[in-house]
Amino acid sequence: MRVALLLCFMALAGVTLDATERLLWSNAALRDSSQESRYHLAVPTAGLLNIEAVSLSFSPRLLLLGPDGSSFQGEYNPRAASMSFFAVAPGQYTLVVSAPLGFMSDAESVEGHGSYLLMADLVAPAAELQAGQPQNRHLTAEAPLFRSETYVNWYSYSLPESGRAFLQLQSGDFDTVLVVYYPDGTQDYNDDYGDSTDSALRVQGLPGTQILIGATSFSSGSTGAYTLTAEALAIPPGIGDYRPDMLLEKPGAYGFELDQTAHTFRLRLGAGERMEVLMESDDFDSYLELHGPDGNYWSDDDSGGNLNALLTMTAPVAGVYELTARSFGFGEVLGIYTLTLAEPPLLQSIFRATGAFIGEPVSFGIPLREGRTFTVEVGSSVFDTVLTLYGPDGAYIAEDDDGGEGTDSRLRFSPSASGTYNLEVRGYFAEDHGEFFVQVYEHQE
Repeated sequence: MRVALLLCFMALAGVTLDATERLLWSNAALRDSSQESRYHLAVPTAGLLNIEAVSLSFSPRLLLLGPDGSSFQGEYNPRAASMSFFAVAPGQYTLVVSAPLGFMSDAESVEGHGSYLLMADLVAPAAELQAGQPQNRHLTAEAPLFRSETYVNWYSYSLPESGRAFLQLQSGDFDTVLVVYYPDGTQDYNDDYGDSTDSALRVQGLPGTQILIGATSFSSGSTGAYTLTAEALAIPPGIGDYRPDMLLEKPGAYGFELDQTAHTFRLRLGAGERMEVLMESDDFDSYLELHGPDGNYWSDDDSGGNLNALLTMTAPVAGVYELTARSFGFGEVLGIYTLTLAEPPLLQSIFRATGAFIGEPVSFGIPLREGRTFTVEVGSSVFDTVLTLYGPDGAYIAEDDDGGEGTDSRLRFSPSASGTYNLEVRGYFAEDHGEFFVQVYEHQE
């Protein structure tokens, strides 16, 4: 449902908006580019606050100031600005419309002042989602619109004591999309989770933090029945407190909660010492970087399989190395992860081949045994290789770009079933071509 906002222009009397209509400020204007207009928004209840400013004369800027002093910038493009914000706390908000900068449009600079239309509405949650209590509802044409394209039902949810939860949206009638708004202005979404068109998200924050959850569809106009559930997740045992630049010992297993942009650690290695670092997480796409005292640098994204990072290296010099652990979407996703430091395993070569890439992917069928662990390496001295692994049924399993030395590729994989797996080799860039090698190793117990 739509909830009325009390929107008062500083120089005018207050106007109470209709509860079912979006506001249009057809009489608002900026006299010059240095002027700004301020509005008071008395938000009566928590909900999704949608604001849009449109002008034919200039590029509006939107700034929302919360009752607690927080501030949020709107997204903008030539002659329009918009904002979707989870106003978790009812109260007095301040909205600022300005045009501090000129903006180029169609090779012409638009004016920095003029008339504009201002639109604002607040959509309150349909219900409060409780952990372990599924919401069996219908998405109908009576629901609010999400970004003017699809229908959406909104729910509020308070994070459990662990601060972590798993959300799932399922439907047999339409392709689902989960949308989450956090009170700090950040957003998250998921379309297809796994091999289905259902959606799922892991969310986290401080215990008790209220978030806004949207149940919507991928295609405009889609309606039907759905089930939305929330499951509280416990913090796994063995999660320790992170201290900046803490020294990690090899061998060792460590668990941490990534609650900031990145974690940095120190490793003391001898010249010629071999080391393997595995970073695993169910919450985000893990990423590892290692800087040596002599300037050498290593990094990895997905060589550990299932979006886990795996670094294998031999220290060229003795000294203290700096290890950085973060999510691949830098600063975007947080969560629980583990680091395992060990000697690289003994490997037995079971397959070796060479080939030439001339623009089309090159495939190799490799028989692999269930319950064993394998490392696949692909490399070339003339182009940046990309390795993709497919199962016996043709299903995609994993991919790696630069998990090996330099721009070579490396994947570690433990098959869940015996069979012939397909390795596909290609170049990273369209113009890549040349000879490459493929090696498959079986880990020895």
